[in-house]
Amino acid sequence: MGKKLNSWIFFTITIIAFINLSIYLFCKEVFGLFAFELIVSRMITIISFNFLFYALIFLRDHHLYKIIFKALLILEAPVWLTVILLQLFKFDSYRLYKSNFWDLNVLLSFSILAPGFIIYLIHYIINFTSKHEGRRIYGKFRLHEGFVGIILIIIALSLFILYSFIIRYSIFVYFAFFQNIITDFRALNLLFLFLFLISGSFLVFRDWHDVIKFKLIEVDNTVDVISNQNDCSNGLNQMNGKIFQFFKTPKLVYYPLGLIVHNFAVSAIAYGMSFLPWKIFHLEYDSIVMLGLLFGFIAGGMIGKDWLRFCKKFYPDLYQKIVSKNMSKSLKYARIKAK
Repeated sequence: MGKKLNSWIFFTITIIAFINLSIYLFCKEVFGLFAFELIVSRMITIISFNFLFYALIFLRDHHLYKIIFKALLILEAPVWLTVILLQLFKFDSYRLYKSNFWDLNVLLSFSILAPGFIIYLIHYIINFTSKHEGRRIYGKFRLHEGFVGIILIIIALSLFILYSFIIRYSIFVYFAFFQNIITDFRALNLLFLFLFLISGSFLVFRDWHDVIKFKLIEVDNTVDVISNQNDCSNGLNQMNGKIFQFFKTPKLVYYPLGLIVHNFAVSAIAYGMSFLPWKIFHLEYDSIVMLGLLFGFIAGGMIGKDWLRFCKKFYPDLYQKIVSKNMSKSLKYARIKAK
């Protein structure tokens, strides 16, 4: 009964999304570019395709979304590469931007494809940190994930300063000949800024208990403690406590809301005033980008706090591997303690 109901809800959301797209394309033919009806229709279409992304993630098997994601990535990559080349060589691409094909391409890219990148990004982070768990610098020092997260956030802030410098001092005016290149550079800078920001936020909030205690770089003397018979019990209890704290899931389920907030952030940055129109919200493009970056940081933190449930939902094999690995570690400590 539950699966059938989910299928009907998903089907309804899909139909509504494409009906809204049809209405928007009709309004595009009838009304002017800055007509209020067209602006509202565009905003509703974007929101409905965002809901279609949620439906794919939560109402259908997430494996279906992964298939759609890979197919869209293969189809969309040549389109965006062509557009970049057209800009670099200053070809007239006005007709392309005005076409219905371009509208559909943008919707699929930024409402269906782009939000899914976080699923793969966080999978990579979790998998990487799991593989390199226990690594030491100079055989003694251990870097906490929170420390790496803070470094990534500092890099993101540096990129934000660069982005603000380009906008505030109108670099386009002084380097008009390279205007298209600077436009692409600004977009690329914003992309890396967002990725570093959300990755840093994820790592900081994933390791929040150590961050608030300023445990960023730690001298790992676990082996020395365990080898000392008198301090064996205390050392083992300390290690088991750390494992329990790190793998403890919060009472509230954060990651679904984190994905929704992340999708809002992507839409704000990608669509700008098409997503939050000036005539309704009275926000400039730069303010919308700032809002998108803020929500991106919040989204990364929410998923970081609830990373174990996130992993269990989207990557159950990796989840089992991580849990089994750390359970065996706890059992190993317990056997040493029993001796």
